[in-house]
Amino acid sequence: MKTKFISKFLAVLMSVLTLVSTTTVISASVAPATPSISEIYAIPGGAKLKWKKVKGATGYQIKYSKNSDFSHYIIKNTNGVTAS
Repeated sequence: MKTKFISKFLAVLMSVLTLVSTTTVISASVAPATPSISEIYAIPGGAKLKWKKVKGATGYQIKYSKNSDFSHYIIKNTNGVTAS
């Protein structure tokens, strides 16, 4: 009696271990597209940018620098479609 119980227990345990070892959780997210700047113009002390809204974007991040190599830069976050 014990032998049959142990055999069945081991068979169930092996099935569970196989299920656990072959189960894979896949999670992926796709970044929204990069917006295209539709307008850029100078304002006193800087510039103003406008772009079209991108589907799926919850905000936008603008990185700018006075150095062409971007060794020092500033990051501005916005939820709108303009930044200055």
